[in-house]
Amino acid sequence: MNLIYRDTVELPWEFPINNLSAIRSFSEKQPYFCFAVPAEAEWVKSHITPSTHETDLTQSLARVEITSQDSIAASSNPSDLDKMYHLAVCKDGAQAFQSLMKMKMGHADPTHATIVKTYGNEEFQLNEIIEVIGILDNAKLDAIEDKDMLNEISLSSMLPCVHVILSEKLEGKLVNPLTRIISNPLPKFSEVAQALRQTAIDSLQGCLMGDALAAEYIFLQMFSRITSRAGGTFPVGYLPINLCNAPPAASCFATSLASALHLFVPHVHYLSMKLENLNTGLWIDADQARYNDQVDLGCATADLGLCAGALQLPNSTLLVVDESSLTDGTLVDRGVKNIKAIGNVIQNAEVSFGVGLGGSIQRPVDYRVLVISEGKSMFKELCTIPIQTDPNGSYYTPALTQDQLHLLRIWIEETKHGEPDFEPSMDERIQKEFTESQQTARINNLPVDDGSMLLQRLNLAQLLCRSYGLGQMNDECWKQAGKLETARLARCASFTTRKTSTAK
Repeated sequence: MNLIYRDTVELPWEFPINNLSAIRSFSEKQPYFCFAVPAEAEWVKSHITPSTHETDLTQSLARVEITSQDSIAASSNPSDLDKMYHLAVCKDGAQAFQSLMKMKMGHADPTHATIVKTYGNEEFQLNEIIEVIGILDNAKLDAIEDKDMLNEISLSSMLPCVHVILSEKLEGKLVNPLTRIISNPLPKFSEVAQALRQTAIDSLQGCLMGDALAAEYIFLQMFSRITSRAGGTFPVGYLPINLCNAPPAASCFATSLASALHLFVPHVHYLSMKLENLNTGLWIDADQARYNDQVDLGCATADLGLCAGALQLPNSTLLVVDESSLTDGTLVDRGVKNIKAIGNVIQNAEVSFGVGLGGSIQRPVDYRVLVISEGKSMFKELCTIPIQTDPNGSYYTPALTQDQLHLLRIWIEETKHGEPDFEPSMDERIQKEFTESQQTARINNLPVDDGSMLLQRLNLAQLLCRSYGLGQMNDECWKQAGKLETARLARCASFTTRKTSTAK
């Protein structure tokens, strides 16, 4: 028997329940393999909705009990949550079971997995973040004495299953829980942006050995997103950055920077390029059987399809690739594939997904990529910034207050999804400057901009507008973008010359 719960009280939170009537006629059961959102910041995990915002729906569901021995009810009581992740598989198979229930899924931290079954018109896509309200079916299997018999049990039958009643996709700014429920009125961003952005840049500068230019670019990257794909492939608005001339991996520079970035954005994923990681890690989705042939997962079952890669992340994730940790050694076939996979993410903003029988499909993604390397990165199409120690810069990382962090987190998410317009006079001015720069380059026998430098400056100008909370790109933002690019290119030229001289 299928039961539908309907709350007649008006909800103060936005949830798509107005199509509940459509659920009266159930479609075929659609199972999805889901796991806990990777790369999530601690402030996102620990975010608790104030009790004043708890809805009657939440309170009602918290009181629901299912007395069946094979199921337990979803409850707001934290003590009940532990029951959801415990299942007796075999008396001597605790280690194998822990591997199943907390598979690394290619990510650094173990994560819980579950099967989500829908009965309506829901259509979930790869890499989407979803929230569901449903009934948890945590069936307890009979104890198995013979551990070898575990190979005959499918992984899906050993995982908890949620039967969905209501669901919501968390897209865009909704991935940040702070933007979903704003209890107090916020100040106008354009009025506080100047002081707030400087506070954030000062904090980042302390993590970057006093380098103010690198701090500015990384801060602007937080506001970036792919707005469209020119010709169906080229990502517009994309700003992958290479911080080169970084300290050796032993200094923990990359991990410290990744931790600092976690303070600002909801999802930051650190990916080390150690040789062992490359040769044994699962970076792209592949079927479990092929993966088990090459790497021992330490788990007893091998199901097709139930395997996620380290590059399978939510959109808007800030991906920190630590190229400085790469050491000498031999790359095996998996290592080569992993390097190709990360190169595909950086250059084309796409991730490969295995579809069985050795096939794969490409799916567009929108990650903010930061590659950290000692020399220039092996990957192309990056905005390169050689780190330059500034003796006059601040090495002290000022601690941001909780109020400042709260406002920054909302501000970045809200303004990132804005689309600044051009002031009427800006189009003509930009075209004129571009034509003049090409003519000057030809006269002086210098490389002529093919449009890539113009696109980079336009992108930076738009990011500056967002970071100042402006709705229109003005002359000041255009000039500042030009100054930033001039300083960056001059530093790149100096870094290349210095490297050449050292090699001689």
